[in-house]
Amino acid sequence: MSIPFTNDKLLSNDMYQFKIDRWYGLNTKEGFTGNGEAVSMENINCNGSYLFPRKSRKVIKDGINNPQKILFCGNNLSYISGGQLFVSDGDEFVNKGDVGNVSTVVDFSNKEVLFYPSNSKYSLADGTLSIVTEYLETGFLETDNYENRYILSANKVENANRYIDITGYGIYLKANDSRVLNLPPLENEDGTPKLDDNGNQLYGSVSFNATGIPEELTQYGDFEKGRYNLRLIVYRVDESGKQIGDAKVCKFGDEVYFPDASMITADVVVYYYQEFLDYNATRCKKEVNSLLNNKDFKVWLNASNYPAPNSCPHIEFACMDNNRVFGVSKNNIYASSLGNYAKWTDFVDADGSPKTTGAYAEELYSPGDFTGVYKYKSYVLLTKRDLLYECYGNKPPYRTTLSAKTGCIDQRSMVEVNNILYWLGVDGVYRYAGSVPVKISEKIDMLFKDYIGGVAATDGKNYYISIDDGEQKRLMVYDTDTGLWCMEDNLDVADMTNYKNKVYALTKSGEIIEFGAGNEIVEWEYHTKQFDFDIKCKKIFRNLFLGLYIDSTSKIDVYIKYDNGSFDRIATYTSTESTDLKLKLKVKKCNSFSLMIKGSGYCRVNSLSGTVVMKQRNNSKKGLITY
Repeated sequence: MSIPFTNDKLLSNDMYQFKIDRWYGLNTKEGFTGNGEAVSMENINCNGSYLFPRKSRKVIKDGINNPQKILFCGNNLSYISGGQLFVSDGDEFVNKGDVGNVSTVVDFSNKEVLFYPSNSKYSLADGTLSIVTEYLETGFLETDNYENRYILSANKVENANRYIDITGYGIYLKANDSRVLNLPPLENEDGTPKLDDNGNQLYGSVSFNATGIPEELTQYGDFEKGRYNLRLIVYRVDESGKQIGDAKVCKFGDEVYFPDASMITADVVVYYYQEFLDYNATRCKKEVNSLLNNKDFKVWLNASNYPAPNSCPHIEFACMDNNRVFGVSKNNIYASSLGNYAKWTDFVDADGSPKTTGAYAEELYSPGDFTGVYKYKSYVLLTKRDLLYECYGNKPPYRTTLSAKTGCIDQRSMVEVNNILYWLGVDGVYRYAGSVPVKISEKIDMLFKDYIGGVAATDGKNYYISIDDGEQKRLMVYDTDTGLWCMEDNLDVADMTNYKNKVYALTKSGEIIEFGAGNEIVEWEYHTKQFDFDIKCKKIFRNLFLGLYIDSTSKIDVYIKYDNGSFDRIATYTSTESTDLKLKLKVKKCNSFSLMIKGSGYCRVNSLSGTVVMKQRNNSKKGLITY
């Protein structure tokens, strides 16, 4: 067999100039990261031209126990912790009273701040906190009233000769036997008793709220993913306190209804919702004991007689709509009377016709509970986990239509920026401009194992969202002008808000942080993609420069990774003055390389440029490669 002869010339060296002078933020889609995009970053911002560190942050309050929510009461920065509302008065925060576990805050005509589901209000005129509608017969279950007993069970818990369906592990907290709640008798519109088909008196329902508990025990806990949660076990009793019939288990927002019960009592269970292979009894006992030792921990039992006259429904999420409070809970839609947040039952006028200035209530028959409500443009958006509804009208009856099979998983993530609404869905972040929601998080989805919840705010241009994936939180920033994503850090945020284009965060560690303030020296990091210039061969790099503008007292470290190796530091520069700088990088012969740039203090990354010499089987002319 002869060897074929070829007249081909030997491979010749080809020299190319390359330059990257535009930077486009974060892209974690494996195999799709473009030149000028980062595969990872921390505390970085960009504008499509330059890279630079995020803005400084300032801690304006610390030492907050059990932080829950941050808000503004009028012009005053405020927060909720341990179920208490604290409002700033100069340099101090004043405790205004108990508001319980708050899921929604509504500013009503710049006169009152309303809190739901506790149905309370804070008056901006006199700075007082009070109940909006006295529809509650409220009993407090406090830790001193409990007989604590640990339980381990895969199926059921037996206590006091009754079985309670609980899958998982936890602690059973039995209320004092003297704690009995009298349910209100229901009435018709004309004030006569409301009876069932057999002529028996019907009674109201019971729901519950709590103070002094961590977020994981409330409606934001994800039961299917193993977070521990709080449950209320409600059962009917006779005049002697003896149980009648079966007990019911409910969570925050549930309204438990025993039609023929005039008296009930309740017990509390804190437990892990599903069995764990890694269950640790010692850890569980420690966590539950920390809750019991919290002096602020107590449970509110709320007896409601809605829709009897002058009663109020349970409202989980709410917004303002045409001088009404528009609220949702479970599968129900509610609107208050025009201009009156305390009237929820004046449905008809004297002729029995729908009252145009009156209240409204409707049950929407579709799977799942409502997760949020938002007044957008001229209509109200209603969200479930995987559904979006649009509600039209400025008076009853309203018209609700299904808009998309894409929903929102966390009301706290719904933020409007320049007339565009953003929120967190089951599979990522969405942008909504009045038509079909569009997913915008494809470039960052790989960072998250799952989407559990998110809290967001805006500075008027950027959409800040702290995303929880069940294992950690990441603070992401979306530039609504350029469509670029950046990552700041793993700040563990309990809640966020914005006021006059300033972003404020309440952290789980008990700090209130103002973004864009203070004199923080920011430490940052940026990883480029792997550069191989789409040619698999050994290359020589000459005159490789990193173009920077560096501030005084700042420091830069540059690391390089060859092919599939590890990062090694190749350059360090410490500045003593503000200056433009071309930092020369010495790169060894390799097939590909990537850079990691670390710094502290302000630095602007302008460009990466140099000369690459490579061997190819073609006679391409020398040229310019620009990214």
